[in-house]
Amino acid sequence: MQGFDSKNISEDLSITVGTVKNHRKRIYSQLKVSSLSELFQLFLNHLIARN
Repeated sequence: MQGFDSKNISEDLSITVGTVKNHRKRIYSQLKVSSLSELFQLFLNHLIARN
Protein backbone atom coordinates (compact mmCIF):
# COMPACT_ATOMS: atom_id res chain seq x y z
CA MET A 1 0.00 0.00 0.00
CA GLN A 2 2.89 2.32 0.60
CA GLY A 3 4.35 1.74 -2.85
CA PHE A 4 7.30 -0.45 -1.94
CA ASP A 5 8.26 -3.07 -4.47
CA SER A 6 9.32 -6.60 -3.58
CA LYS A 7 13.02 -5.70 -3.72
CA ASN A 8 12.62 -2.80 -1.27
CA ILE A 9 10.57 -4.93 1.10
CA SER A 10 13.06 -7.79 0.99
CA GLU A 11 15.97 -5.45 1.72
CA ASP A 12 14.13 -3.76 4.62
CA LEU A 13 13.17 -7.11 6.18
CA SER A 14 16.40 -8.97 5.28
CA ILE A 15 14.51 -11.71 3.44
CA THR A 16 14.62 -12.86 -0.18
CA VAL A 17 12.47 -11.39 -2.94
CA GLY A 18 10.94 -14.86 -3.39
CA THR A 19 9.78 -14.87 0.22
CA VAL A 20 8.12 -11.49 -0.24
CA LYS A 21 6.35 -12.75 -3.37
CA ASN A 22 5.16 -15.87 -1.54
CA HIS A 23 3.74 -13.80 1.31
CA ARG A 24 2.06 -11.46 -1.17
CA LYS A 25 0.45 -14.41 -2.98
CA ARG A 26 -0.87 -15.80 0.31
CA ILE A 27 -2.32 -12.42 1.30
CA TYR A 28 -3.98 -12.03 -2.11
CA SER A 29 -5.41 -15.54 -1.84
CA GLN A 30 -6.83 -14.95 1.64
CA LEU A 31 -8.44 -11.69 0.51
CA LYS A 32 -9.63 -13.27 -2.75
CA VAL A 33 -7.90 -10.71 -4.98
CA SER A 34 -5.48 -11.30 -7.82
CA SER A 35 -3.72 -7.97 -8.23
CA LEU A 36 -2.56 -4.89 -6.43
CA SER A 37 -5.30 -2.85 -8.07
CA GLU A 38 -7.95 -5.26 -6.73
CA LEU A 39 -6.37 -5.05 -3.29
CA PHE A 40 -6.45 -1.26 -3.45
CA GLN A 41 -10.11 -1.31 -4.52
CA LEU A 42 -10.93 -3.62 -1.60
CA PHE A 43 -9.17 -1.19 0.72
CA LEU A 44 -11.07 1.80 -0.66
CA ASN A 45 -14.40 -0.03 -0.40
CA HIS A 46 -13.60 -0.83 3.22
CA LEU A 47 -12.90 2.84 3.96
CA ILE A 48 -16.12 3.93 2.28
CA ALA A 49 -18.16 1.35 4.19
CA ARG A 50 -16.76 2.60 7.51
CA ASN A 51 -18.09 6.11 6.92
